[in-house]
Amino acid sequence: MIIRIFAFVAIVYVEYKILAYISQIFYSSVPINLLLLLILVILIFISYLKVFPDKNKYKNY
Repeated sequence: MIIRIFAFVAIVYVEYKILAYISQIFYSSVPINLLLLLILVILIFISYLKVFPDKNKYKNY
């Protein structure tokens, strides 16, 4: 479980660094930065679902 938390933090950090680099290219445009923030939130959510899958989905009924 601790390894999963570290992996999730590392994934989020890499995604943040990539999007921060892209936002430096488009330095002054606010809509692109808001769009990149939205993309970052979506990527964090997707990577959260990948690292911590829903346990109820895999239960044997």
